[in-house]
Amino acid sequence: MSALDRAALNEIVAQVRAAAKSRDILPALIERLAARELSAGIAPREAVKRVKRQLHQSGGAYFAGKPAYARWLTALEAADPDARPAELARQFTIHRSMAERAGSLEAYYAGLFAGIEAPSCILDLACGLNPLGRPWMPVQPARYRACDIYLDMLDFVARASVLSGYGVETFAHDLAAGAPDEVGADVVLALKTLPCLDQIEPGAGARLVAGLAARHVIVTYPLLSLGGRQKGMEANYRRSFEGVARASGRQVSALTLPGELGFRLSR
Repeated sequence: MSALDRAALNEIVAQVRAAAKSRDILPALIERLAARELSAGIAPREAVKRVKRQLHQSGGAYFAGKPAYARWLTALEAADPDARPAELARQFTIHRSMAERAGSLEAYYAGLFAGIEAPSCILDLACGLNPLGRPWMPVQPARYRACDIYLDMLDFVARASVLSGYGVETFAHDLAAGAPDEVGADVVLALKTLPCLDQIEPGAGARLVAGLAARHVIVTYPLLSLGGRQKGMEANYRRSFEGVARASGRQVSALTLPGELGFRLSR
């Protein structure tokens, strides 16, 4: 990349990160998206708009408002330990995926982990607030690792998980660029993740699953749009999953989940 191109790239990244909604997103992802726009001949001003739009579609749209992480941590610290799960459940409403599960957490996680016993390590991809659902999970591995692109949310998840009594190891990672190091995980969660990856890089979801080494990969899809409409989503995602399953070469089991379409792919 020429000095001029590097200067343009740095300026695009700086402008995107200056926006409140994207300042806490993994810088490497912003830079990769910006470089892609420049390589396609997109003018810097338009590239800034496109990168912001992409980040919103693949992540920002899932937030129902501005997270108040500092206030939530204070509330968790002040709560009696036995009351902290209930406090966590109230905080779930900020993230649309967790808000949809909040009314049926025990049933959701029972269905999610059906047929899986005593995993030693779970890896949660594009985790959102899902790691904070550990108090309701029927399995408790020795290690629970979780990654996302939102640095402030990962910090909150790590600190809140300690307060809830269920520690989580968090790290930032751009999944559309490839899978992270699985470090011995025997179960990988990709909950409502593949459609978001495919928005960034067509086919990225199938490539991600095909490259995972864990014994079990659990994949889910939304049944409703963020606006609450069906729009044929179940049929569309079933067709999409067929390609994922073929590329993975794994055995497939359907999961019964309240509010989501789910599958377990096993070796």
